[in-house]
Amino acid sequence: MTALLIVFARTWLEPLFAHSWKRQMLAIKYGDPVPKQPWIVRYFDRFEAARTIATLVLVLAGLALAAIGTALESARPPQTTIREAGTPPRDDQVARSATVRSPDVPGGRAENQNAATAPPHLVPHIPASEIQLQSALEHTAKVDRFVWDGTRFLPRDSVERVRELDRVVHEESKTVQDPNAQLPVRYTTLKFENGLEVSFRTFGTPIQMQLTRVTVSSTKWPLNQGLGVGAPLARVREVLGTPDEASDQWIKYAGETEKVAFFVKDGRVSSVVFSYYAD
Repeated sequence: MTALLIVFARTWLEPLFAHSWKRQMLAIKYGDPVPKQPWIVRYFDRFEAARTIATLVLVLAGLALAAIGTALESARPPQTTIREAGTPPRDDQVARSATVRSPDVPGGRAENQNAATAPPHLVPHIPASEIQLQSALEHTAKVDRFVWDGTRFLPRDSVERVRELDRVVHEESKTVQDPNAQLPVRYTTLKFENGLEVSFRTFGTPIQMQLTRVTVSSTKWPLNQGLGVGAPLARVREVLGTPDEASDQWIKYAGETEKVAFFVKDGRVSSVVFSYYAD
């Protein structure tokens, strides 16, 4: 654009300067009055006029083309850049990105069902280590939530309300000194008549209660998400995923702080043991 302007300026102005300078030199030489500045086109011949008009047309055409190009570029939708240009995704990267799991869907469906069919250049690259870490965090969070919410029938704010659940057939308790808080802590286990055993600790004034262990071995006590006694083992795996430990008689899950074990008989849950963190 700058070059076009320079060409136009030279084409337009050089004849004026040459003509004006020549007339001024002649007037000085012969003592005539110095002529006034002439109108530029007045002294052009046909060739110079045609050259000036052609240059003007070229300049205007260039400006118009530049404006059109700018308008087209602005109207074009922005391109999504996932990775550096010229770096196509590897097949294993596409496969891993299509299997990212969602923590909100039991069993873990694909987070984006269209990921496997998306164009390769639009599939984000997620390192395998990051996927494994995310999957592990989701797993532990799911286990912790189940342990916290699994025994909804069980009161957690009053020892008296726990005792009212069923007839107590056996009770054990002991008091120890907490080395950190410098106060006595009482540990109690209540065994009820119908397949329920609750262990907890109490401390402080007013008395606070914390569960430490709960064992459910009867269908009388339904658990969250249908994972109580009598539930198929496949249902447990469907809800909580792959167990952290497994044998022919039990499967175990460990969260960040909580644990749960399902004991199995004939392919169904025979008892469930919840273990709660107590610092």
